[in-house]
Amino acid sequence: MKDRIIEIEKILDKKVTELSIYKESFQSIYSILLFTAESIDYKGDNDTAMDYLGRTSLIYPIIKKYAQNSGTENTTQAILKIGSVEYLENINFLIAYAHFSMLMPQIHRGTLEVKSIEGNKIKIDFPNDSVKESELIDKLYSTISLPITFSYKQQEKIKSYTDLKVKNKDFTICAKDFLLIKEIYDYHLKFSINIEVLNDELIQSKMGFSIIEFKKFVATLKSFSEYFIFLSRSYKEQINDSNSAEENDKLMSEYMEWSVCCLNYKTLGWFIGISDISQDKFDLILSYFIDIYSNNTGVDFESNSFTGEGYQPPITIIDESILFSPHALRYLLSFNNILYSINKTNRELFDNEISNKLEPVLIKQLKYLFSQFGELEQKENVNYPGSEIDLLVLNKEEKVCLSIQVKTTIAPDSSRTVARVQGRTNEALKQIEKFEKLSSDDQLNLINDNFQSDLDEIKIINLIIVRSSAGSDKGWEINKTYRILNYSMLARILCNKLKSDDRNFSNFDNEILEKQKELIDDSNWGIDYETLKIGEFEIEFPNIHFDDKKILTEHIKSFKCYPKIESSEH
Repeated sequence: MKDRIIEIEKILDKKVTELSIYKESFQSIYSILLFTAESIDYKGDNDTAMDYLGRTSLIYPIIKKYAQNSGTENTTQAILKIGSVEYLENINFLIAYAHFSMLMPQIHRGTLEVKSIEGNKIKIDFPNDSVKESELIDKLYSTISLPITFSYKQQEKIKSYTDLKVKNKDFTICAKDFLLIKEIYDYHLKFSINIEVLNDELIQSKMGFSIIEFKKFVATLKSFSEYFIFLSRSYKEQINDSNSAEENDKLMSEYMEWSVCCLNYKTLGWFIGISDISQDKFDLILSYFIDIYSNNTGVDFESNSFTGEGYQPPITIIDESILFSPHALRYLLSFNNILYSINKTNRELFDNEISNKLEPVLIKQLKYLFSQFGELEQKENVNYPGSEIDLLVLNKEEKVCLSIQVKTTIAPDSSRTVARVQGRTNEALKQIEKFEKLSSDDQLNLINDNFQSDLDEIKIINLIIVRSSAGSDKGWEINKTYRILNYSMLARILCNKLKSDDRNFSNFDNEILEKQKELIDDSNWGIDYETLKIGEFEIEFPNIHFDDKKILTEHIKSFKCYPKIESSEH
């Protein structure tokens, strides 16, 4: 049956390049796809909108290659050109193909398998409960490691203003608008959570901007994102039967224009003005978040971004305009996406100057977490013949030592890139196995030598700590023997110990299992079996869902114990 699904994959790969919609412009096709994100989000399904925007990275290069380069027009005109039944079928196919392109890698690596094929109806599912449970906890780990953005608290103030603005038929952007955008900017700059993965000195020397400049850049784009979403929906929500057809057409047009923005490139000046950073620094950071389709601006824009694996640069330079979804500005501005692009476009820089700095930063952050326990002593980069231990954490009174292998990898924040992180988890396992081959006396002597202690016995708990996630079932199988944590999960566990004044670590491996189960239980997870209709085929597949807001609320509590948890400098 797997051979048949691979045949179907080839059929769909060919069909996606032959759609009749490619007679239309790139702007028209991409705009209707971006507008779909607003349609999803407007219904309150924020997570699906975020996932959808990540999936567009899998079809964007195809559209860019095959669609027509026909300049630009306003969003309403661009979208209305795609209004025929044939074109809407093409759009639905593109959306389905992006989803199909996320499912197939899971089939290829065995995370999903084909259970039945009856004609054009295909059922796929997890091979067994172990794979299903591994996928769940890996997704949960990935979620709690993501940057956290809080919506602006005074939303009613913004909505009241934009509603009145629309009611008064004020179609301009004026000083009052910018004052409100600046208020949202100030809020996002102060209230956001983004764990630093590199130190500021390295970022400045190798990338040319500082962490605070990056944070200001992100706060700027998120402030415009939030304001534009409020403004667009104020237009939509004032469409009613008491208006004339012309009035409703105008309101609908404005709704579309602010839901999918195609603005003169000089609009970037608005962003720079709010950001409070220099234009050269702004442009440098921007280069990782733009793709250049065509450039007739007269400005030598540079793109250092890479599209793929769930990362879609949120802004496209096209003709004399910038084209973007405000929702993409909200979801796709992670620093990890910069590192992902550097890894793809400047491998020499990544390999020689960045990659080997990721783990030392995480080790420093781990030491910060453990440092709140005064009875613990720590040693990093402990060498012994044939291998190395990244971090030893010793409690002399308990005669317990945590032996920690640290592994990091970079993936777009909308993607787990399972194969890559699983490979790093397996590397950690091999290092633990080397350590385990030492005699108990050699292990004890290694610890005594490094801590200038004279312990006569020691209990060693081997741990693997990753930046985000650990992979599929092959990675999580290791957790049965050697527990796997990420930075956020460790902070959560240690914070709970501090609050309860629990200073004992002799049972830490079992505590981790209990907290992993608690994370799963708190998530209110479940599985929906959904049907993907693509061309003549129907594919039933499992979709794991959970309450990310609930588990993130628990994660945020760690900040009370660790106010410097975000920092790379400890």
